[in-house]
Order: sequence, then C-alpha cells, then structure tokens
Amino acid sequence: MLSSRTLPLFLFTAIILPACHPKKPATDPLPAQLGKGKDSLSQNAPNEEVKEPIRLPPERSWASATWSPRPGSPSEPELEELIKACGAGDVALHIAAQDAAQMQVTEGEAPTIQEIVFLMRRQGNSYVQPRLWAATLSPQALPEAVKSVNHWSSTGNAKYGYRCGAGLAENPNGTWSIVVIASEVLADARPIPLQVESGKWLDIEIRVNEAVQGANLIVLPPEGAAQQITTELHDGTAKARVNFPVEGLYQLQLMGALEGGPRPVAEAWVVVGPDRPRGPVSEAVPGEEVFSAKMERDTALFEMLNSLRREAGLPTLKRMRKLDIAARQHSAAMARAGRIAHDIGSGTPDYRVERSGVVARATGENVAKADSVLALHRVLYASPSHRENMLLRRWNHVGIAIIEGEDGKLYATEIFVDD
Repeated sequence: MLSSRTLPLFLFTAIILPACHPKKPATDPLPAQLGKGKDSLSQNAPNEEVKEPIRLPPERSWASATWSPRPGSPSEPELEELIKACGAGDVALHIAAQDAAQMQVTEGEAPTIQEIVFLMRRQGNSYVQPRLWAATLSPQALPEAVKSVNHWSSTGNAKYGYRCGAGLAENPNGTWSIVVIASEVLADARPIPLQVESGKWLDIEIRVNEAVQGANLIVLPPEGAAQQITTELHDGTAKARVNFPVEGLYQLQLMGALEGGPRPVAEAWVVVGPDRPRGPVSEAVPGEEVFSAKMERDTALFEMLNSLRREAGLPTLKRMRKLDIAARQHSAAMARAGRIAHDIGSGTPDYRVERSGVVARATGENVAKADSVLALHRVLYASPSHRENMLLRRWNHVGIAIIEGEDGKLYATEIFVDD
C-alpha cells in the first residue's frame, strides 16, 4: 500500500509570482509593481498560530556555478521510472531531491518549498516555481508511486515541459522516503559563478524560450531595495551586466513577460566573500515587528508592509475597499484552482482594477501562496521583484485579501495603484 504525501506547492515555502503589470503614462516611465493594503473585508480567523521551524539541510559542497540544462539520470536506478513519469532529468535537481529525501527521513516530514529552493540554488540550478512530490513507501510499492507521479505531473499546467529530479533515502524501518522535484522550463542560464570577490562585474546571459516576449533582470543585494538592471533581449537571449560591490548574498531574478502576465523565469545566487548561507533565511525581516497573531490576516499583512515602507522612509499606503473586493475575488479564484497566477479568474490585473471602478495611472499585483501570514511577508520580502514592488514609492492605494484554500494554504493577492 502506498503511503504518500504529495505537495503540489508552486515556488518557495510559499509560492509567489511577482506582479508587474505596468500601465505607464507617457509622463511617468516608472514600471508598475506592487505594494499592500489594510483590512476592512477580512473574514479570516484571528489568533492564527505561526510556526516557523528552523531546519538545516544536509551538509554538501556547493556547485561552482549556476547553469542549465544539465541532463542526466538519478543516482539510484530505481528512480528512473519516476523521472520518465515526470519529465526530463536534471543532475542538479537530482542532487537537490536526494538532500530533500534525507531531510524527510531526519525531520519526519517533507521539506518546505523554501528549503527546496535553497537546495536547488546550492547546486547551481536556475529553475523557478518548483513543485514537490514526496512519499514514504515500501520498495514493493514503487510501481504505484510511478502512477502517482505521472498523474501529479499531468496536473501541473506545465505548457513548456518539466525538468525533474528524484532522490531516495532509507528510513530505519526499511521503508523509502522519495522526493521528486519538478520545474517548468522557461529559461536556461549560461554559467554564472556562485561565488565571487567584491567589486566583481559579471555578464549575465540567460536563454529564454519563445513564450518570453520581454525580460528584465532584478538584483536583490544583501541589504536594501532591489535594483532593476538594464537588460537586452535579442535572439532569445537576455543579457545584463551586474556589479557586486559588498559582501553577502545577491539574488538575481529574471522576470519574463508572458501571455498570462509577468513571472520569474530564472534565478541565480551569487555569494560575495567567504560566508555562504547554511540554509534558507529564517531570521525576522523588516516590517514583521508589528505582527500580532490577534490581527486578522489581511490586516496583519497590510501592517507589516506599511511598517516596511516606514522603515525605508517611504509613504505608507491606504486601503481601498474597491481594490479589496477585486483582490478577494482573485484570491478566491486561486484557492479554487490550487495554484497562483495572474491569469486565473477574471482577466489581467489592469482589467480587475478597471472593473472595480478605480481609475489609475498605473497598476500592479502580487500573488502569493504560503503556510502563514508571517511566511507570506517573509517570502515576498525575500523575492527581488516582490521587494522592489513592496518598496515602490509611486503607489498610494492598495487592496489586499487572503483566502485559505482546501489544501490549508493561504492564497494572497495585493493590488496596487497610483491614482
């Protein structure tokens, strides 16, 4: 009998898609991004318990660079059929899945998406929005697991195919813990060093597929706001030049313009100096000092965002009821679908704002999926494009809504306007 726990989580412990739906007036070239709001419509339960365990993944050497694709088979021949049921095998994803399986044995439960992303970046994998399938089973149940992975993969809405990794670790009772990681492939990175000296300049080249009509590289330095880097897209290759002036972890995120809206298509980490992170960032981030479990969920996310903006010397945002309603409708649509995207439900963010009756010079939207409100704030802050949006000066009003899905996850929408 197969005892499985499948976790269809799209992108970090909470999956997030940055939202830049610009509506640019001729007099204002600033790109539209995201912000946040207050709670007047919330139907959320107060006194939410927030559990943020600190777990360290297995020790392993880092790759020398980030690059893809890296085709290959898993180290355990028994897992080859799982990869065939999922998509094309990738060496870096196999290693990450092996570490994730070992974490499942050690911790007694599957890793979070944040932990999966750390394992991927440590191995120099640039793919984004990973999905996770995890199971504990007897070796005899492997054929049933293949069927389960095949069904799970087919429900992922991956228009451009998956690259996959599989790993296995044995439990003390003789059962196997198996993890499969899958990521839809929209771009492949040419080698980007994972560690450089301060002051280094790097030429970044990322090959995108035909679905990507525009590209913008965003860099999140060790401290401060994210930075947009001049990016050229020519003959399917996005090119940018990046400087790394201070020590710490830099996160590079290539945003692509697709038919369904902007989304990350590739990510890479660059460490300046000798200190590499041991695991996912778990410490508090700016803004969360105002969080209280007694707040309603929407209110808590709104207050944390405005606290972040105050700390950055930016004007705070005001909540707008019309935008709250639009945000709530979109969060409900995502919760029903069990995934996050800008094109679920009723049209684009621009259309949702127009339909709400709000006249705006520019609009933006953030969508996210997480286990808790605090995790939503942290994962948004940790994303280059999201932090850029959270700290965009031009926004003055916001709508925000969080809906809990049948999977127990929180689906959040933030709609920002400059009106």
